[in-house]
Amino acid sequence: MVKIHDACKTVAFLIVASSSVGAYAWPGFEWDRWKEQTDAKSLNIESAQAGVPHLLPLLSSSIDASNDIDSPEAWEAKRDRIMGTL
Repeated sequence: MVKIHDACKTVAFLIVASSSVGAYAWPGFEWDRWKEQTDAKSLNIESAQAGVPHLLPLLSSSIDASNDIDSPEAWEAKRDRIMGTL
């Protein structure tokens, strides 16, 4: 049992260590070069979810949950806003 526990700790360490190396699409890929060649720009999305690190409840229409969705019409309006953002 102890050997399995030690092996799990080793695997967990390797996963954490490898994830901190940095993200890349494939070896040799450079984000800065790609941005220069494609003229890619960051999207400017304005919504209640923008900039919030956690997902907002679907039945709330604002961060402070003061405007809860309580009718089919309110849900359809929110759904339309979500689709517009996507």
